[in-house]
Amino acid sequence: MMEDISWLSARDIQRHLTRRREEIHSYRAEEAPPAPLPWKVDVLEVTDSTNDEVWRRATPAETARVLFAERQTAGRGRRGDAWHSPVGENLLLSALIRPELEPRYWPRISQAAGLAVRQVVDDALEQTGSQLKWPNDVYFDGRKIAGILVERRESPDGMANAAAIIGIGLNVNAQKESFPQDLAFPATSLRLESGRNWDRNEVAARLLFSLERYLGRLDRFSELREEILGCSYLLNREVTAETPRGSLRGRVTGLAENGELLLETAPGAETIMLYSADRIRVIEE
Repeated sequence: MMEDISWLSARDIQRHLTRRREEIHSYRAEEAPPAPLPWKVDVLEVTDSTNDEVWRRATPAETARVLFAERQTAGRGRRGDAWHSPVGENLLLSALIRPELEPRYWPRISQAAGLAVRQVVDDALEQTGSQLKWPNDVYFDGRKIAGILVERRESPDGMANAAAIIGIGLNVNAQKESFPQDLAFPATSLRLESGRNWDRNEVAARLLFSLERYLGRLDRFSELREEILGCSYLLNREVTAETPRGSLRGRVTGLAENGELLLETAPGAETIMLYSADRIRVIEE
């Protein structure tokens, strides 16, 4: 219903973000990020892809820009899958950052972003039930609540102005009828899990703050890795993975130095390190 929609506003997101920073610094300073990111916030009614649009708008000097859209006409997830979201219900955004990291460490960004989204979900629902499904999904009680797509973009002059674009789709106020019936996975939202309607501007601000917190710890990835393993949807489970080297089956045993998935294909066999996978399915026992 129209009266339930909280329309996104760059001004309101910034206002909520300022308030969130002040609250954390005042009462839970240990959770504050090392330094706030200078987010330039844009909100559009419609765009083709938030990942593409934030890249078009960003200047080489900008280190943190985020673009929200009420609707995407060519939004995509991993493998180019479409992301379905009714207007005014969820959060569709892309955050552009310019990490001061060697390229080999950039895979850490996706994992840190997953933790940031998970923190927002757990805080909103006042519990610790959400899990990360490597490489890019957030699940709550076995149902998908968010998806993440991180892309690296380079200017013509190369790495000097390279950017990581973190695309996020977070189900906020979606109801059961909002999801297509032919989804390949069960889905949920903050509203379905909490029974209440959410101010999306506040949720957006909480997400930006959480991104600041986790992206500020990329140089301490060993700490993040332990946190990821503690909430892993796949750890110690038998899975099949569609990878560039073909279909693989094995048991997930952990994460490597930069967040690569470790897969034991047979008891006692050499562990395989996966840098990416088009699709991972859990083999139910």
